[in-house]
Amino acid sequence: MPLAVKIDCQGVEPSIINGGMKTLGKADLIVCGFWPWGMRRMGLSPEPILDFVSGDFPFAQVLRHDQPAGAPLRAEDAIGMLRKLIEDGGKYAQADLVLTRK
Repeated sequence: MPLAVKIDCQGVEPSIINGGMKTLGKADLIVCGFWPWGMRRMGLSPEPILDFVSGDFPFAQVLRHDQPAGAPLRAEDAIGMLRKLIEDGGKYAQADLVLTRK
């Protein structure tokens, strides 16, 4: 049976990823909020999310609220988009990250 996971905890996503590696590594689909400003506010780094994406999921989408969804990207390309959000640093620089195995 396929396993889908949604993580949306206002900046604490890196801690969820770190603590749930075993279970999340079995998921076929993960939707995860990505809000670097909120992560910094919690004293967390977004790097665990980037590491998880690059290690376990070949395909990803970075869904910005002001842009239409596109085709899934290679994980490396999605990580590049996420790094741009980190560099932006603004309170409203956020996206939903959709990770799939196929």
